[in-house]
Formats: sequence, C-alpha cells, structure tokens
Amino acid sequence: MVDAVCDWRSERDPEPYRQEDLSRQVPGFNPDVKSAIQAARAGAKTGNRSTLDDRLAFGARWREALAERKYDLGLAALYEIGKSRIEAVGEAEECLDMVEYYASEMKANNGFVRPMNVLVENETATSAMKPYGVFAVIAPFNFPLALSIGMVTGALLTGSAVVYKPSPGCALTGLLIAETLRKAGLPEGVFNIVLGDGEVGRLLATDNGIDGVAFTGSHKTGMSIFRHMATLPHMKPVIAEMGGKNPAYVTSKADLDRAAQGVARSAFGLQGQKCSACSVVYVDEKVKAEFIGKLVAFAGKLVVGDPRKAETFMGPVYGDATVGRFQAALSEVEGKGKVHFGGAALGQGFATNYVLPTVVELDGPGRLTRDELFMPFVVVRGFDSLDAAIEEGND
Repeated sequence: MVDAVCDWRSERDPEPYRQEDLSRQVPGFNPDVKSAIQAARAGAKTGNRSTLDDRLAFGARWREALAERKYDLGLAALYEIGKSRIEAVGEAEECLDMVEYYASEMKANNGFVRPMNVLVENETATSAMKPYGVFAVIAPFNFPLALSIGMVTGALLTGSAVVYKPSPGCALTGLLIAETLRKAGLPEGVFNIVLGDGEVGRLLATDNGIDGVAFTGSHKTGMSIFRHMATLPHMKPVIAEMGGKNPAYVTSKADLDRAAQGVARSAFGLQGQKCSACSVVYVDEKVKAEFIGKLVAFAGKLVVGDPRKAETFMGPVYGDATVGRFQAALSEVEGKGKVHFGGAALGQGFATNYVLPTVVELDGPGRLTRDELFMPFVVVRGFDSLDAAIEEGND
C-alpha cells in the first residue's frame, strides 16, 4: 500500500532511479515497495529544494495536525500495542515534542548553514548541509507513534523524502500518522508508507533506490542493515537504535523502598517491552532478601488487565511470540534459581496475551542476564563485590 502525500526542490537532485516493471513478480520483489520508492525519489526532487522557512512552516502545521488527533493517536497505540492509558496519551504528547524539538534545532542552527574562515580578500566560504534524498524509516511496535515521528521528522525537516514502514500490527497508527502529514500539506511524494512484515523491511532497506536508513529495533536486524550498507561500493548512512539491558545496582546503603519501586516501574512499564527496561538488578547480599521482598510487594500491587481502564498498569504483551519467549525464560530458571513472583500467563480482557510481572533470582550469570528479554521479567543477582557486579553487568 502506498500513500503518497507529498513540491519541495534541491540543487543536488537524487540519483535517477531506474523504473521497474511493477507487474513483474519474481522472488524478492514487492511492487508496493518499488512504487513507494519511485514515488519518494520523484518527491525528493522537489522536497530537497525546499527552503528552511518552508520546512519550519510545515513543521508547525504538522504539530498542529498531530495535536488535533492526539487522542485518536493515543487510542490507536492502546488498541494495537496494549499500552496503558497514561502511556498511550503520554506517547501521543511526546510526538508533539519531537516535531517541536527538531524544528527548534533547525531554526537555532540556521538549517546548519555555517560561515567558514575567510583566507583571502573578497572570499566567501560557507558550510551547508544538503538533503540526502530518500530515507527508509523502519519503526518498531513498542513506540509506534513517538519513534516513528522522531525518525520521520528528522528526515523531512532536513529536506529528505521518506518511505516509512511501521511494524506489523501497527498499520492503524502508521496510517493515522500519514493522515496528519496530509492534513499539514506535505507535498506529494515526499512521504510514502508501505505495510508488511520483516521481509518488506528487508526489501526496503536493501533497495538501491534508498539513500539511507533510519531503524529502531533489534540488535540483530540493525546490524544486518549496517553490514549491508557497509559492504556497498559507497556506504550509505544508517541511523540505528537497537537493544539494551539496563542493569541496576542496589548497594547496602540504598533506600530500598525507592529502589524497589524504581526497578519495578522500569522493568514492568509497557510490559517490559522497551530498550530502556531494567531486566537485571544486582543487589548487595546484605540487603538482597529485604530488597526482593519489597520488589515482590510492589510488583504484586500492579494491576494487569484491560489497558482501557485507568487503574491498569500493565496491558497484554505484544503477540503469541512474546508469551512463548516468556515461558522459555521461565524454563531456564529451573535448577538455576528461583521464581519469587509471577511466572504465569493469564487470559483475560479482550486479548489472551497477558502475563504477570515476574521476579526471578539466578545463582549465576547466563543468557537471562545478558540478552534483551523485552517482556515483564526481571532477574535479581546478589553480589559481595560491586566491581564484580558491574563487570558482569557490562558483559
């Protein structure tokens, strides 16, 4: 599906893109991806020529259009992702901040056009950044609004055109974003959206009509995109935000009530499905038992259920695959540690992919202390030496 919503122009037009016969059906060929890239390359010839004032005026209109649809956008994220009400509306608010921030940076830096040193009389020397052409923007499921709009804004306000692929299952949020761009008067062809799975993303990121990629997602996928771009005759830019583990450290002098609440909110907010989620915590052996008790007590107060309800802290996880990974992680704890709280999958509300926030303790390091889990599952590890704990956390 292609939604061409974008006449912006550049002194340096993108490389001409060879037209394909879109009716040709061969392995590794997707007519939607091809037509979207062709539309973007045509749009970039105008989009790249826009002035800074043009882009800033567009940014102001887009922010206004996003504000008008703020609650629709938040509801779409709640419905598609299972975000709680406060997180969904908060993310929709963040979208406005994203556009405002990029626009303010462009304005404060005069579009990043800078005077340079003058060495001879009557010489003028200027450094001016130019648009790249067409960026593929490949967005994740967990922040389908803020992360999509952050990457798209960076491309559009610097004069590049975009082919945007939301995560599978996030078509509603993606198409609502496209509607706000149309409402803001973005010229034809500058923004295009394609819907599909990982194969669509792969075809988009590796197409020779793309001049760069902005990606948020797993380390494995992000590095595969980088390796592809790095092996081309002329490397193309890759902006990749990938995974995290975010260990926390609790010493014997810590305020254990605050520490337990902070770890729980980080580990279980958005069902642990964010790269900033704390999924391992190292605790001084002197206070480990007390800390675990407080962490379990706080986790037990968190409401799991229908994200439409104001009291809900945790909605469903994103799909059956996450439930499968949750159950596999639990099986790894057997014989290597203990489940202190949670460890159960639930079936309630309007979806079946509900799991309890889970606290486990492990006797030694392993996959669960190293890999990004992306679910409401936190591992506790005791330590006698803080230096040793930090070394393990950095592994």
